[in-house]
Amino acid sequence: MMHSKRFQRWLLALWLCVGVGLRLYDLTDLPLDFHPVRQVRALILALALYLPPESEAALAAQAQAQREALIEPPLMEGLTALTYRLLGQELPWVGRLYAILFWVWGAWGVFLLARRTARGLVGAWAALAYFLFLPYAIQASRSFQPDPLLTASIVWAVWAALRWQDAPQSWGRMLLAGLLAGLALLVKSVAVFFVAAAWLGVLLAEGWPGLARQLRSLRLWLAVLLAALPLTIFLLYGLVWTQRMAGQFSLRFFPALWVQPSFYWLWLQKISQTAGLPWVALAGVGVWLIAERKLRALLLGAWVGYFLYGAAFAYHITTHDYYQLPLLALTAISLAAVVQLLFTALAATPWLGKAKAALVVSLIGLSLCALGSANALYALRKTDYRPQAAFWAQVGQAIGPNERVLALTQDYGYPLVYWGWRTCDSWFSAGDFEYRALAGNPLDVREMFAERVQGQDIFLVTDFEEWRRQPELQQLLQAYPLRVQTDAVYIFDLKEGQR
Repeated sequence: MMHSKRFQRWLLALWLCVGVGLRLYDLTDLPLDFHPVRQVRALILALALYLPPESEAALAAQAQAQREALIEPPLMEGLTALTYRLLGQELPWVGRLYAILFWVWGAWGVFLLARRTARGLVGAWAALAYFLFLPYAIQASRSFQPDPLLTASIVWAVWAALRWQDAPQSWGRMLLAGLLAGLALLVKSVAVFFVAAAWLGVLLAEGWPGLARQLRSLRLWLAVLLAALPLTIFLLYGLVWTQRMAGQFSLRFFPALWVQPSFYWLWLQKISQTAGLPWVALAGVGVWLIAERKLRALLLGAWVGYFLYGAAFAYHITTHDYYQLPLLALTAISLAAVVQLLFTALAATPWLGKAKAALVVSLIGLSLCALGSANALYALRKTDYRPQAAFWAQVGQAIGPNERVLALTQDYGYPLVYWGWRTCDSWFSAGDFEYRALAGNPLDVREMFAERVQGQDIFLVTDFEEWRRQPELQQLLQAYPLRVQTDAVYIFDLKEGQR
């Protein structure tokens, strides 16, 4: 038995190492392959925390950082800047490496929870394989943004809550559950949907007598305090002290979408593109196959939390695929029970038996893992973003160090700041105009243009796809002379046009 347990630990370590190694492929490519706005913004914030304020790069990064609204605590950026300091140099792939490590840390938690849901190792290995080798998971878990850490911290918060419920009188387990829940909420406040709903599911599973007993428990309220305190302090800092979060709750909630059938269709499409709709459907069945009442209630609560989260952020759940990352963890953990049941049924057939069933399931699983990995690596290999650094450096050189820039560029001007060392005010994309119209706050292009060109020296255009989508902007800029015109860059001289 000891040998068997030791073998399982070594095998788990091997799988986790393979998961890390797979994601190290093309590590040093620029982070423009997956939601570059979030990734390059994170690079700028990390650079601003790291560099002393004497270089051009530092001035640009720190100027941009001061303009940025506070969305969530810069935990990943701060950790990356600290690593820069320890290494004595800036290595842009460090943030990506941390995202990978956090995701694989979450995979370990997925395995532990799946082993409980499946009540067997076959289901647990299947859950781990799904979480590690799903093509979307490989791509998204390399992204330098808080969401890989968010997903992992939700997994471990749910694990700690279950472990506490196994021994509800334990002060140590209560402290661990509260601290890990607090970490999840601090990483991104949206974790409250998953953590709070999972806790509530467990409490309700005990019925009224158990619920009343728990509500009278000092341990429960101390755990709630530990979970809520870090986020509360951060919100007070952002909303009251610095007021840098004042605008974070506007243009976030779209309850009008709830009555539109297209909203649910788009949501299903995002699930299909990320988690895979058949896997999610099987996972939905798997929740009801979990024999352990508290665990079933915990996961049901987390699933309810996911749907509340999607309803609360109705626009983002259908447009930002990384909002589905916590769903991958829920799907993996719940899927384990279905796989274990299928394996048990196969093993019970006289013509197959347990050994052959294990071989069949292993071959199918390894084939799916290999296919998913190959697809993900092909996607990473087919595009090299490294030349973009030189392009943005050239654009930065075409702009004077003291010129004020209004820009229609890719990714809201963040690449210009990071590689070109020039800050800019970003002109809205066509999607931004549509977004505000959906929120009931439509903008007049001419009025906005007249207001925003005041005090600006140049108008920079590098995103020509957006340029073609905005004929009214093209018409307005005809009044200004072109200082630079190439296939990749237009620079309009706003000062000359205003004379």
